[in-house]
Amino acid sequence: MRFSIGQKIFYGFSIIILITVSIILLSFPLLNKVDELSSQVLPLSREVSISQSYNEIVRALESKIELYLVLGSQDAKEEALLVLAQLDQFSNKLSIDKDLESLRGIRMLAEQISNAAGTLIAYINKKEAAYNMNRRLLETVDRFKNFEEAQKNFQNQKLK
Repeated sequence: MRFSIGQKIFYGFSIIILITVSIILLSFPLLNKVDELSSQVLPLSREVSISQSYNEIVRALESKIELYLVLGSQDAKEEALLVLAQLDQFSNKLSIDKDLESLRGIRMLAEQISNAAGTLIAYINKKEAAYNMNRRLLETVDRFKNFEEAQKNFQNQKLK
């Protein structure tokens, strides 16, 4: 049986169309599954990103306070107060968002760190308050440790 050139082109084109339609029909359910999975990942990635932002601000605050404790300069104090204000602004902004209830514990620890660091900076200004400053310093260090543990627990919980 001999096919003409026109018939060969027609049958070849028909086979390509059938293959294309079958690929589309087979891949459509997979695309729906990918879309469903990506809608689940988006809130998680937002929470982890915010958690990382908290971590960066808290680490910056810790280093600025250490710098201020070592140097005792006005510039170091201003830098520490600037980072402290950033932490407060970040916490206040996130306290409004109801979708981030899972970060409530980390936000509360960040607020405790903010209060402890602010009090520590105030005590440093008063030379006669060395005992209170040392006590606040220990409390602030404990808050930083609690924050790091909460951060790790949150990430482990979300990544399970």
